[in-house]
Amino acid sequence: MSGRFFDRANLRRRWCEGARAFNAWRRGRPFGGGLLTMCGGLVIALVPTTVVTAEPMLPGAGGWANLVLGVALLALGASMWIRPQRHSALGIAAAVIAVASFAYSNLGGLVIGMLAALTGGSLAFAWTPAATEDEAARGQS
Repeated sequence: MSGRFFDRANLRRRWCEGARAFNAWRRGRPFGGGLLTMCGGLVIALVPTTVVTAEPMLPGAGGWANLVLGVALLALGASMWIRPQRHSALGIAAAVIAVASFAYSNLGGLVIGMLAALTGGSLAFAWTPAATEDEAARGQS
């Protein structure tokens, strides 16, 4: 192994470059809204079927609703990251599915998943892209 690769200064520089690149990527999309929507989808899909019993359950109508609504919220959360220009429609769809999960999916994943997905959809809907330097200069003139 090369001592150069594990040099502290090199590792710190690479870590800082990666952090800067991630922050630039994160600022260009509704990151928090997508993250909360996906967390809510996971809770809605997994918690109601695992809290009731430790044994795997055969999904009935309620079990399928958990899976369908949870996977739909996971897909919407990932879409918020992939297509940030569609944040309004994706946020509204996430909020509607989160509210529907209250009725169809054991109180929306014990209410926790519904609230997380509803908050994520609201954040995605309210997100506005950061102004570029050119737009900021035109706005101040």
